Amino acid sequence: MTVKEEIALRLKGVTSAEILDLKKREKLELEQPEEIPEEKPEETPEEKPEEKTEEVKQESVNTEEEKDPRDDKIKELEKQIADLQKRNINKDVSKLKEEINPFDYGVNIVKAFLN
Repeated sequence: MTVKEEIALRLKGVTSAEILDLKKREKLELEQPEEIPEEKPEETPEEKPEEKTEEVKQESVNTEEEKDPRDDKIKELEKQIADLQKRNINKDVSKLKEEINPFDYGVNIVKAFLN
């Protein structure tokens, strides 16, 4: 990382710790050798691609059948939450506040200011 890059990052609001982290990452990237692409093993004549796709289809069917029973409960609870939120959107909460006479309210403000 050049000094100009570091100054530009500092002007953008990047902290010193983040800059040090970036420097370390850059250093590690430079030290690592280039990755060698892995060679795929050649398919043996015994295995046919058609057989593999059938196995994958069977596995996907099995995973669909093994649904977690908690998923249904979660969906049910989410529906209940949505219903409660709809009900409470327009709920009148003004009754919860204490009703104070405006004159008494002003007197309380003056008393607080004088103390």
